[in-house]
Amino acid sequence: MYLADSRDAPTLVPQRRRRWAAVPGTVLALGAVSLITDVSAEMITAVLPLYLVSGLGLSSLGFGVLDGVYNGVGALVRLAGGHLAAGGG
Repeated sequence: MYLADSRDAPTLVPQRRRRWAAVPGTVLALGAVSLITDVSAEMITAVLPLYLVSGLGLSSLGFGVLDGVYNGVGALVRLAGGHLAAGGG
């Protein structure tokens, strides 16, 4: 059982600082950079197939093969990384 002491009681002093002052500027800057990076990645993801097929003249089958190789290599890298992280290597 805990006995409360008056020294442990929080003081009810009104805070006059702005709420944003509690978040450091570095955190806000990193958040803004992350937001811009996510938006740009989503924009590129939506347009890249059209560019590869229309702009570079890649066939639909060629794009499918390219996308399959890309996803396959990504899956293998994730598997290898998980295996190494689990201490299996």
